[in-house]
Amino acid sequence: MLKTVPIVLILALLGGAALAASDRIEEAILDTRADIAAATEELNKLRSDTAREKEPLAVQIETIGDEVARMRKELDDARQVRRMRSERFAQLEAEVEQRDSELDFIGVALREYRRALESYAGAAEAQKLLGELEAIDDFLKAEDSPARLLAGAADLLELSQRWTESGLRVRVIEGECLDSQGVQRSGRYAVAGPLEYFAGEAAAGIAVVRAGSSLPSIFDNLESEQISAIAALIESGAAVVPVDVSGGNALKARKARKSIAEHIKAGGFTMYPLLAIGALSLLIALWKFIELSSLSTSDPRRVEAVIAALKTGDTKAAEAAAAKIGRPLRTVILEGVKHHGAPCEQVEEMMHERVLTILPALRRYLGALAVFGAVAPLLGLLGTVTGMIHTFQLVTIFGTGDAKMLSGGISEALVTTETGLAIAIPVLLVHAYLSRRAANMADRLEHEVVAFNAECRSESREGADGDA
Repeated sequence: MLKTVPIVLILALLGGAALAASDRIEEAILDTRADIAAATEELNKLRSDTAREKEPLAVQIETIGDEVARMRKELDDARQVRRMRSERFAQLEAEVEQRDSELDFIGVALREYRRALESYAGAAEAQKLLGELEAIDDFLKAEDSPARLLAGAADLLELSQRWTESGLRVRVIEGECLDSQGVQRSGRYAVAGPLEYFAGEAAAGIAVVRAGSSLPSIFDNLESEQISAIAALIESGAAVVPVDVSGGNALKARKARKSIAEHIKAGGFTMYPLLAIGALSLLIALWKFIELSSLSTSDPRRVEAVIAALKTGDTKAAEAAAAKIGRPLRTVILEGVKHHGAPCEQVEEMMHERVLTILPALRRYLGALAVFGAVAPLLGLLGTVTGMIHTFQLVTIFGTGDAKMLSGGISEALVTTETGLAIAIPVLLVHAYLSRRAANMADRLEHEVVAFNAECRSESREGADGDA
């Protein structure tokens, strides 16, 4: 009984506490609902305020977006214009550069044509055109002024046209010219296209331009009738005159021909031993040709007479017949007659020995010809080498500005090689001919020895048969 009292008390206390707590929870719920209503009312108010303010902001945003789009389009247009202008500027720069190149090319072409016009006009007309060409040169040098350059071009073309039109007839021009002695003479030129004739103070002829001279020179190596015709052409404008269709080159080549003495002098010191070798070779060749031509290595008729005399035993008649044979066959046959009584083998051996003593005489000095033929080109090459060394020494001192000096030195250096080959080739050919001829003569002598001893053996066999 006592144990149930506390339990009841505890349950009572718990029930009272639960009632108090439920009152407080209900009060809290009511407060929360009031707060939610107030917050909802405030939220609705904010939403209505936001809705009112959103419409003008949207309009403003749309306006700003249109403005941004417009400005972006303007920026794109500006960039497009700038790119187009840059491309156009680059095109203009390229065009300006091209025009500058064309202007430079025109200037170079005009200056080249000006020089060509002076050379085409010839030395005589160039004296007359020189003043006008020098005035035009001032315009052609103005490369930085297209207007002056074009003005010079117009003057140059006009001058060229006048010169071309005047070239269709014979023109008489006052001028200066050098005579054959190099003295400057005053007179008149008759110019017909590329042909120029001069007649002046006791001098007349074809006018040609020489290297290194600003004035033309008179080529007066003509017949008197031709010189008179040139003078008549200048006086009257019509005459039959000599014409050089090569433009003076043929006359220059003819004038440049050197005499034999000048050719030898151009070769230098080496030419003297070369000429000595040539002269000695010529003398030896002539002497050997005459000597070999005078020798006799075959005389069948007289050899048969000698053999017939020996068969009869008449040695004196055989010697007399052998004496009529020409040298050197006579010496060989006489040797056989001298030893006629000896055995045939001994006679043949003696005759062969005689042939061997004759061979050196046949081949005498042929070795000298062979040596001369081999030495001549070597001497020529030596002269060329020394001449080239001298030429390159001059090039070292004076430079290579004058190509004619260099080519002239080389051509003079080659004179010795030319001379050496000109000597060596015929000398070697003559040596081969004379050597072959001497060998043939030696062969014929051997043949005569064999034939003579064949008769000797035949006679010996006949004698042996008779004894038997």
